[in-house]
Amino acid sequence: MKLAQPLNARHRELTREAKVTRDRLSRMLSDFDRAISNIYHELERVDLSPDSGYYAALLLQDVLRKRRVVKDELAGINHLALVLESAQSDLDQHIKRNKKRSRRWHRELNIRLEIEDIGL
Repeated sequence: MKLAQPLNARHRELTREAKVTRDRLSRMLSDFDRAISNIYHELERVDLSPDSGYYAALLLQDVLRKRRVVKDELAGINHLALVLESAQSDLDQHIKRNKKRSRRWHRELNIRLEIEDIGL
């Protein structure tokens, strides 16, 4: 079990990092959605000239393209985070059961060796 612990800790850190990235991308997506809404409201409020309409369209296009990039990244990270979270839950349950079983076997069979004693 000692060899599994550092690997499980790395998996736990990767899971946390995926969640943080997912949350950051979600906030960015919300910011872009607000920006789009603000552009729409501004378009409703003003009378457009050909020049101002063109620049408003360019601004909207820029925000929409950035939003698309964030949305695509979020889709991948979201799936990754869900898979990692599920796997972490399964790992935690398995390690807990395995530790309990291992302690029982060590006690019943009077095993005092550790993995370091074997040379690994």
